[in-house]
Amino acid sequence: VALYDQNNFCLMLPSQPNQSIGEAEGSSKAWCLPGAAATPGSTTLPSSAIKSAHVVLTDQYIQVTGVLDSQQLQLLAGDDGGMYDNAPGGSEPRSGVSNANNHPDYRNTVSYVELVGPASGEYCLRICRLWTEGLEDACSNAQDTAGCHVVVPGDYS
Repeated sequence: VALYDQNNFCLMLPSQPNQSIGEAEGSSKAWCLPGAAATPGSTTLPSSAIKSAHVVLTDQYIQVTGVLDSQQLQLLAGDDGGMYDNAPGGSEPRSGVSNANNHPDYRNTVSYVELVGPASGEYCLRICRLWTEGLEDACSNAQDTAGCHVVVPGDYS
């Protein structure tokens, strides 16, 4: 994952067409906006795959929320989605995770959460400064089935 601004970020997505978000956990790869600073092993997103991107930068995290074109990305139709994260004990993505291209304030981050909902067309990515256990953590993976609006509140227009 990488997030610099609304025009320069990467999302973790399934590496195979019509694969569910959950099935791709551990084998997903980074898909980056055209012209974005690519991460290792990444692929370029189709130019109109991201319909909107809204970035929020705080002292605790940087996040992007918005709408994507699930069909153009060949995401599994009807998939309610899931979460990618780098919390201990999960199946972290094997490629494309890099802090080098993050916003300068977040290059030394240690945790992130990303949710993608192909059925809703919504996505969210939050990169945090520190990892702490529990729901109070801005990058907690404890609510992995709750959806973007709960885990990463933001603008989904």
